[in-house]
Amino acid sequence: MKGIVKGTTVGKDFKATPPSVLNWKGQQPWQEPRLEVRYFHKKKIDVWSGYVRTYEIHGWVENVRIELFVERWKRDQKGSLPTNDDVLDWMIRDQYTEFKLTDLGDSIVKNGVRQPIVVTSNGDLLDGNRRYFAALMKLREAEKNGDKATLAMVSELPAYVLSPSCTRADFDSVLVEENFVDDCREKWPNFIMARKVHEAFKEMREGGASKRDAFIELMDLYGINRSRVDYYIKAMNAIEEFEDFHLEEDEDDRHSERVRQQVPKEDPVPARSDCMRSTNVVVLLERDDLASHDARGGEP
Repeated sequence: MKGIVKGTTVGKDFKATPPSVLNWKGQQPWQEPRLEVRYFHKKKIDVWSGYVRTYEIHGWVENVRIELFVERWKRDQKGSLPTNDDVLDWMIRDQYTEFKLTDLGDSIVKNGVRQPIVVTSNGDLLDGNRRYFAALMKLREAEKNGDKATLAMVSELPAYVLSPSCTRADFDSVLVEENFVDDCREKWPNFIMARKVHEAFKEMREGGASKRDAFIELMDLYGINRSRVDYYIKAMNAIEEFEDFHLEEDEDDRHSERVRQQVPKEDPVPARSDCMRSTNVVVLLERDDLASHDARGGEP
């Protein structure tokens, strides 16, 4: 990559040449490398933000997730380190599916890499091993199948490239911050997620979409499985029915009178199974973990 980035610092002009690993050949202005300062574990570090060609990145073989594989490889291959393709093939074959590259790769093809990877000025990966190998997997598939749309998404990855002046201590600060420190992000509560899915489902159905097509689109839109979509919709239907039953005034006075007569005086809550079921639904939606429901593939 050639080119000089100009800017100012403390009132003085400066010129800096981005590391060659960054790819800039006059693409869109927003792809041009930028020199900035970021903090990693209390350390201020100069980094370049831009795009790096996927094939020029060197996977992080010191990653603890693949440490045992690397050690076995070195033992069997007389001390040589595995290549990126060797590591990727092993990740794909991993019987424990710890890396979940398929789901991540599909997300990258649809949305791009949302969080830039971090590499040294030589292209050595410091953070983003799964993102990188998921993109590499999709890149290999796209080249084999001639998929130009996917190639456009994974041939280059957004990255923070550390300045060539960075030291080993700087590398360690990046590793600690990106792999051991909580990013403090919180997922949406289940009840909020259920409302969003339910609202989107109703809009799709009102727009003429079939139930099947709506489910497929919701699974793609929110990245959840069919069981979760089904549960969210049934849960919100039950909650709406619960609210209608208790909160809306009944315009039919005769029906209202019959309902009041059916309710025991000592129990102000109608003895209706839907009410109990709706309460259970609310309790479950307030919990952060619906994994047990998904595993059962049905209602609680």
